[in-house]
Amino acid sequence: MAILLCLDIKHRVAYILGEIFEPSSNETCDILEISKENFRKRLSRARKEVIEFTSRTCGVIDKKNLVPALKK
Repeated sequence: MAILLCLDIKHRVAYILGEIFEPSSNETCDILEISKENFRKRLSRARKEVIEFTSRTCGVIDKKNLVPALKK
């Protein structure tokens, strides 16, 4: 849930559609009412933000992000 909340609404929807539901390109563009190029760019930006968010906050990705009591 936190991963999705790190995105604004338009990037969150693009991420959910592109990474979870995976409809065809035409369906996705119809749903969002944007071009394929815009969808690909929006999804790319959303993926980048998710990676950056998990890199700086997730203890599974980087041990330095663990709560001190859990580092043992």
